[in-house]
Amino acid sequence: MKKGFTLVELLAVIIILGILAAAGGVTYSKVQQKHKETACKNLEDDLKNVAIEYYQDNNLLHDKSIYCHNVATFMSYGKLGYTIEEFNKVSSVNYNTAKNYFICVSISNGIYKASGFHKLNSSGYADTSTSYSLCN
Repeated sequence: MKKGFTLVELLAVIIILGILAAAGGVTYSKVQQKHKETACKNLEDDLKNVAIEYYQDNNLLHDKSIYCHNVATFMSYGKLGYTIEEFNKVSSVNYNTAKNYFICVSISNGIYKASGFHKLNSSGYADTSTSYSLCN
């Protein structure tokens, strides 16, 4: 009797491996997408926290006031921990485009709050009636 595998047995193994590889590839791409979404949401939260810290450190806010600066201000503040390359990798908005997004921080009764990401209105002020996301 001959030792070895028949052509049919080899083809069956190759087909099974192909099916497993295809299923694994779909799962892997879903995991990658979920990771990117989570990383981007963390970036947005980190930007808001740095914005609050920026205003506290510079004593810029007074009760019931609101101030807005663009994302680039907080990126260059040095406390964010993201490089521009990392920002571009995580965010669906390019860093150069992100300069058009503003984070507004307000204080009320001693509590700081950072709002979402806003664009400028026709008057040149951050339009706080609409929030955008850096993630898509």
